Amino acid sequence: MIDDVLLVMDITPPKEVINGTKQPFIWKDLIFAPSFRKDCVIKYTATWKNLKLEIWYDQLKVNNSWHKFYHGNNYSDYTFEDIKQTIELFVEKFGLNFLKASIKKLTIGCNLSINSNKYYPRCISLGTTFFQEMRGGNTHVVYGQYAKQTNIKFKIYDKQYEVKIHNREKIVPTLRVEQEMNMNYIRKRKDTSIRIYTPSDLLQRDWLVDVIFELTLQTDRINFSGDLPIEKSDSLIESEIKILMGNLQYRKIIKTKASPKTYQKRVKIYDKMLENYEVKKASDRLSRLVGNKMNLLAGPNMG
Repeated sequence: MIDDVLLVMDITPPKEVINGTKQPFIWKDLIFAPSFRKDCVIKYTATWKNLKLEIWYDQLKVNNSWHKFYHGNNYSDYTFEDIKQTIELFVEKFGLNFLKASIKKLTIGCNLSINSNKYYPRCISLGTTFFQEMRGGNTHVVYGQYAKQTNIKFKIYDKQYEVKIHNREKIVPTLRVEQEMNMNYIRKRKDTSIRIYTPSDLLQRDWLVDVIFELTLQTDRINFSGDLPIEKSDSLIESEIKILMGNLQYRKIIKTKASPKTYQKRVKIYDKMLENYEVKKASDRLSRLVGNKMNLLAGPNMG
């Protein structure tokens, strides 16, 4: 449902921070160590399980995966009820003021128990934004794709492989679909804003509909490649379109060499070809799977 969260919370600075100590100290049962720049302390850092914490005088930054913090992994399911329990743990640690912290970045997503190889290797673009390869392990194996825009980063990847190389654990075949978001931008969008400002907002159910809609809508925007057969009746241009527009690297080259009008015309022709061969249904199937899983994580009354 959600994963990584970056938030900033106003705090009363510990006396060690006020005094500018250059030694580690304990605050909230956590050990904070100074970080220096030219012998001057600029912040104090600590870890709590997988979370990264930073004190900048009267502000506390908390960053990383709530899912992993709560469950010890982020390949399981992380439900709306789990989120509420996670926030309770934070309130116990930092006090009620945590509920007023400002959420700066938020990742939404879900894990699907399906064969990831049927999907991520065929991703060409998210709308007009080309996907790029995600690589991991000593051999830099491609295990996913991501599409990066100014305020959004959409990922689709083999979670089973990632867990194997990072945690040396074996899990069932799992496809991960997620989107990292700059919330200052997301909250200001006119038509599809997501009004999450603080952890207090996450205790309500209103935001669930917006988040489910966001992830399913973005998934539906994925353009998949297809191995389209070249028919005897195909013209030369139709044959070229099937070969070139169904390959990510070739499509990138065509976009740089053709005029925008010519490129868009070929995209439309290729998309129509996909529909005729029912390849376009891959994005429809995936968006339905994502929507169903997100509704399941949200709990009753959401499906």
